[in-house]
Amino acid sequence: MIGINTIIYSSSGSSSGVGFAIPAATARRVVNDLMKYGKVNRGIMQLSLIQNTARIASYAGYGISTGMIVSRVAKGSEAEKAGLKGGTKAVQYGRFNTTTIYLGGDVITKINGIAVSKLADYYSALEDKKPGDTVTVTVWREGKYVQLKVVLEAYTDTTSSGKSI
Repeated sequence: MIGINTIIYSSSGSSSGVGFAIPAATARRVVNDLMKYGKVNRGIMQLSLIQNTARIASYAGYGISTGMIVSRVAKGSEAEKAGLKGGTKAVQYGRFNTTTIYLGGDVITKINGIAVSKLADYYSALEDKKPGDTVTVTVWREGKYVQLKVVLEAYTDTTSSGKSI
């Protein structure tokens, strides 16, 4: 088995069109959680993240233009206890729908040795991790790489990972 079909997009309503599937490895990994908890039980870091770009890096003076900028870190979270630092300089970002982001914080470049250059990489690196697992997070901070050990937390309706805090 390669995957499990989830939906077929068809403009005619027939069974032909573009099919979307979940890889079998992902299905195997989450089926026990779905049966036990009714949801996937992945470990998260309570952070608000922004994808780093050459433009943002130049403006903020980061020195690197890849990775995920830690905009905010939830107070009292395991990420804060591990020493992850959010930004302190509030700036408006976006052309039409501006939002406030915070620059000057850490830039996540790796999780457990897996390169993180965009949000999808961040989620992929945490995909098979559970609450309570410890990951090694490599961040770019003040011109050098720093490694931190972060205990992952459970997702609840009041927690955030990759969203505004």
